[in-house]
Amino acid sequence: MTLVLVGANPTVAKDVESLPGRLVHVQLPGAPALGCADQVLAVNFRDPPTFLAFADEVLRPLAPTAIVSLTELGMEPAAMAAQHLGVTGVTPAVVCATRDKLTMRRILERSAPHLNPAFAAGDDAPAVARLFASYGRAVAKPVDGVGSTAVALIEGIGTLPPDRRTSATLFEQFAEGREYSVEAS
Repeated sequence: MTLVLVGANPTVAKDVESLPGRLVHVQLPGAPALGCADQVLAVNFRDPPTFLAFADEVLRPLAPTAIVSLTELGMEPAAMAAQHLGVTGVTPAVVCATRDKLTMRRILERSAPHLNPAFAAGDDAPAVARLFASYGRAVAKPVDGVGSTAVALIEGIGTLPPDRRTSATLFEQFAEGREYSVEAS
């Protein structure tokens, strides 16, 4: 069994060392050194044509069993390469759904509404108004953001900046209490 792990950070690399089989890491050029692995390869996996050529020329001969990632930057390239080579991996459609916060909220709304806070798309003015009327304040975040970049607590609709009233923003009910952040692929 050969597992290809795309875009691991040193913590993830250490955590997967005990997995059975052969472990191959694919990193961006200049990324931090990783722990033990059977092989560490460097390629710009953020450039799809370059990475697919690399998958054909370098990964295919390794006969990977699976190509996966446990980091946001590596999820899409890993899914694309797994599909391209016909090996086990998360499908690109699933990765796209997890990366688009509004799409994910809509999926949760249908499948697990009890896990979903109230939300509104930034360009749906009536829904945004209802959200603020019901909860007073809301969390604004980019639909396609990563790592909490540009996430803000908006204290009321009167303080809502115009640049947040677009399809690129998701508003969510502010949930009081302890915060847990989970990243998965």
